[in-house]
Amino acid sequence: MDAVRSSVEQLEALEIQGRGGPEQLCILMAQYLLLDELTKARLLYKRAAATLKDIREFHILFDLCKLLWQKQPITQFVTNQAWSPSIQPIMTKLIETFQEKTMVLLSQSYSVIKMDELARALGVSSEKALSFGIARNWTHNSDSNSLTRPEIKGTQGNEEKVQLQQLTEVVVHLEKSMRKP
Repeated sequence: MDAVRSSVEQLEALEIQGRGGPEQLCILMAQYLLLDELTKARLLYKRAAATLKDIREFHILFDLCKLLWQKQPITQFVTNQAWSPSIQPIMTKLIETFQEKTMVLLSQSYSVIKMDELARALGVSSEKALSFGIARNWTHNSDSNSLTRPEIKGTQGNEEKVQLQQLTEVVVHLEKSMRKP
């Protein structure tokens, strides 16, 4: 990602100097999306000349920005577009990054997830979601058509258990104190 950040800095400098053409600004927008700098992408769209907003790819990149802003799955949207050769590798990396981040969030939220829910969250078919989960050491249960995340090892799992135990003790204490007249 350091290479992307460096490229963004160079493209921003070109834009400030007024030498950034449509292709460079499309690349800049795509890289903002890859870095999850949605505010910068929105501001780039707002300050862009009207003629640039008429360029199909720039407008589609902004539509993608809106989907990311709304925390919507983007995989189908991105794969259904015909990207220019300079944007395609960025979009491929964006999908990978989106799916990895989604999987991390899901593993923090769920110990078991249905295949159709995982597929919807990742924006892929159930078969691809299954292979995606298995590649990350999740276990497939064909009876319930679900995936179970691997056990959390180390201190993180223990810290969560301790926090849950402390929260339970506080709730029990509050309930007992509310029952007393």
